[in-house]
Amino acid sequence: VLLTGANMDGAEGMAAIHAHGGLTLVQQPSDAAVPTMPEAAIARCLPDHILPLEGIQHMLLSLGRRGDLA
Repeated sequence: VLLTGANMDGAEGMAAIHAHGGLTLVQQPSDAAVPTMPEAAIARCLPDHILPLEGIQHMLLSLGRRGDLA
């Protein structure tokens, strides 16, 4: 999960997770207080989901109920 941020350091980690088959969720840039980090992640790799905070919350709760989160 990659949220709002003023740097681009999370984008490289997100790309590595995505490249190895991990589920990637990025906060929708228009929903972020500082969109730099989400925009960098979207440019670096196409995340599985780009969602507003509320959407990320619902996604994580859904995955947890299904047992898909370790």
